[in-house]
Amino acid sequence: MKDSRHIAGYCFSNNRDFIRIARGVNLALLRRSADGRWLRDCIGNPEKYLSEAKVLKDSRSTKAGTAEFPDGRNVFIKRYNNKGLRYTLRYMFLNAKPFRTWQAAWFFEMNKIPTPRPLAASASRAAGILISAYLVTESVPDVIPTMDFCRTMFAEKKTKEKFSSSVCAMLAKMHDSGIYHGDTKLSNIYVSSKAEGVYSFGMWDLDGVDIRPKPICENLRASELARTASSYIEIGNRLGEKPDLEKTVQMFVNSYSASSVTNPDLGTVIKKTDKYLRLKKHA
Repeated sequence: MKDSRHIAGYCFSNNRDFIRIARGVNLALLRRSADGRWLRDCIGNPEKYLSEAKVLKDSRSTKAGTAEFPDGRNVFIKRYNNKGLRYTLRYMFLNAKPFRTWQAAWFFEMNKIPTPRPLAASASRAAGILISAYLVTESVPDVIPTMDFCRTMFAEKKTKEKFSSSVCAMLAKMHDSGIYHGDTKLSNIYVSSKAEGVYSFGMWDLDGVDIRPKPICENLRASELARTASSYIEIGNRLGEKPDLEKTVQMFVNSYSASSVTNPDLGTVIKKTDKYLRLKKHA
């Protein structure tokens, strides 16, 4: 496991990997290897690029989309919206979300867990109040939409087995490295493919990631597994597949146990999966 305290300090400093630019009320961080005219223009004028982006999400909390720089690079841009007084007060005392994700992604990278590489992040404050916050990351190529991949997965046993083994190996590595994602539903597990039937997997949406100095406890591991299993079942139900709860959990628990230093308790994961499904049903 990489030292989280060292990583926290390193990724916010000027060094061989990062550039820190503090100007007035604004703080910006850039990845040195990606630095250039268009990245600086983007982080300096993010709304210009976001207005021309292919919008993927536009909600009360965020606006995000993919854009292409004049040099041909594709990027993902995310704006974090201020949701009101509660949000304002909370982030007076915490790092802005793009910086939390910036740190989490660097920790993922140091532990060789796939996630889109952040290229730049910025936040502006006035009297401690967060005014604006943006994150720019690499755009993952050849991503398959979640529902499209799930249709294939439920139709092909080999793809289902590949998904379970690969994703659980990734989760186990995260947890053994002290990383708790917080929302391991299938839409936060991206799938890319450069050839038919050949898939690679990674994690994104790291806004809620918690990095700890020790491996994640058994209870939280069970919660992450249950969140993935419940999402798998919920999507399966929407597609008319009706996955069996216990068999689904058993599949994920077996895959996880094959890759981790621990063996999650099957009964605990089943109970948590059922709880998530009931909460989703009554949401």
